[in-house]
Amino acid sequence: SCCTLSSLPCAINSSPLLMATGPPPPSSVFKIVPLAPTAICTLLLTARIPHETLYKLIERYVNLMWPLVKKINKLPLGGYINRVLFIQDYIGIYPLTDKILKEWAILDTFDIFSPVYEKPQSIGAVKKWFENTGFENIDVHYGYNDIEGRGTKPMLDTQKA
Repeated sequence: SCCTLSSLPCAINSSPLLMATGPPPPSSVFKIVPLAPTAICTLLLTARIPHETLYKLIERYVNLMWPLVKKINKLPLGGYINRVLFIQDYIGIYPLTDKILKEWAILDTFDIFSPVYEKPQSIGAVKKWFENTGFENIDVHYGYNDIEGRGTKPMLDTQKA
């Protein structure tokens, strides 16, 4: 299933990922950044492709490029080079398995090229989403993935038993 940014407050409130152990994944919330002319042209083209087709194309592209992405990432500025190749990667950023790193690369690359779901938000708005859904120990800040948000949800009395 797909979670759009407009439904993110609801997803924050009900996500089973929040029950997982270890560090939670960052929220997919982005600030506005200037785009290179090639990215603008690509966005104009991808905006007309049905989302299911676009996802399959990106999945194939990332799967094809993944061995090269891992090698490029070892170079100085490797992460930047991979982004120029239109692949978002978190190799060396988060201690995740190769399978999950590739899944995140596919999902984040899809997010970039499906601008209909792109709704830039402020840190204040994201913090309010966490507050409004009952989180405590809220930490919302600019991070590697632009705005990142984390929090803990208090256990209900029925969960404590």
